[in-house]
Amino acid sequence: MSLGKNVDDEEFGRREILSEAAYQMVVNNLSEFEAISRSEELISGREQAAASGLAEMNADGAVVGFAESELNSKEPTKDQANQVKKLYSRLCEKEGLEPE
Repeated sequence: MSLGKNVDDEEFGRREILSEAAYQMVVNNLSEFEAISRSEELISGREQAAASGLAEMNADGAVVGFAESELNSKEPTKDQANQVKKLYSRLCEKEGLEPE
């Protein structure tokens, strides 16, 4: 019986942080350290908002937006999206994770 988080859950959570960090680095021009810190704050805030019913859900139950505008990300340009994808892969590799 496991009394903690599953390694897969931890890796999923870390990938989510790295994905958001890559976005923050490209779109908001943050350093890696700043982006990871900001990403951890954002994801925690998003989780709290979703748990409190302050998230907008689609018909499938997926979160599509938040009542607090600072928790929402603007849509990246196509070029930015390509940069985010490459940077995300690099951040994952740096931490020994497979990008998903």
